[in-house]
Amino acid sequence: PLDMIFITKDLTIAGIVANAEPRTETLRQVEAPSLYVLEVNGGYCAAHKVTAGAKVRFERVPER
Repeated sequence: PLDMIFITKDLTIAGIVANAEPRTETLRQVEAPSLYVLEVNGGYCAAHKVTAGAKVRFERVPER
């Protein structure tokens, strides 16, 4: 399973879908609009206390 972290344009976590089954056609979404979705191993967000409203920072990712 995957934790899906939905991130807004201003790099704030809009919401998280925890332990989503991969390789399905099931629609996953959160309440707020997002620009990015970061997928990490299932359980990562709970283990590392990642929550909606937190700010994120991308490192070594070229800007568009």
